Amino acid sequence: DVVKLTAEAAEEKLEAEKLKCQIQYEESSTVELGCVIRQNIEEGREVEVGTTVIITVNSGEVKKGVPAVVGQTQAEATRTLRNIPFRVAVKEEYSDEVEEGIVMSQTPKAGNKAAKLSTVTIVVSRGSSKVTVPSLSNYTESEASRQLKNMGLLLGNVTSKYSNDVRKGYVMQQGIAAGKKVSKGTAISIVISLGPKATEETTTTEEQEEPDDDPIEEEDDE
Repeated sequence: DVVKLTAEAAEEKLEAEKLKCQIQYEESSTVELGCVIRQNIEEGREVEVGTTVIITVNSGEVKKGVPAVVGQTQAEATRTLRNIPFRVAVKEEYSDEVEEGIVMSQTPKAGNKAAKLSTVTIVVSRGSSKVTVPSLSNYTESEASRQLKNMGLLLGNVTSKYSNDVRKGYVMQQGIAAGKKVSKGTAISIVISLGPKATEETTTTEEQEEPDDDPIEEEDDE
């Protein structure tokens, strides 16, 4: 039996048994490179002196063409690659051009060959790193904070100001205008209305009539 021996060792062993050796090559992942995968005559079988034994030697790992998965969803790409079979490593990066969850690039590139069960790395888009600032007008502070968090933004400095137009406790101004594109994690400051400014009550005093300086003359009874 010369299976798993190197080609040289197998040839020497067969020659020692007065047999001839013919070598053919095949890709395999079951034995090491340069070693015998199989032989055409089983061990123990009686043959004539000088019989040729054909041995098949591993010429290298079985390599498969790497399919194109750029543009596929992460799930689709993973399924495609594992069916080859390859192992899959996933990295994520922000992209303003590629939709979230879609494969942007792969290594090795499509068309290259790679060993079975080797790793193909795919880079998946996390979507744009920028988000649109929402309008926080007439939100309460807690509502504004929740809305910003949902957008991947932070609530920044909170101040207060009197307003005759916006109800007390609601946002009347924001530090970055609604509709502007900013990076995720940006802090947005807001100004909360204190309502109308209280005015001092002015008390009106009624003017008292001044007494007539001329006394009323009493008529004399004659």
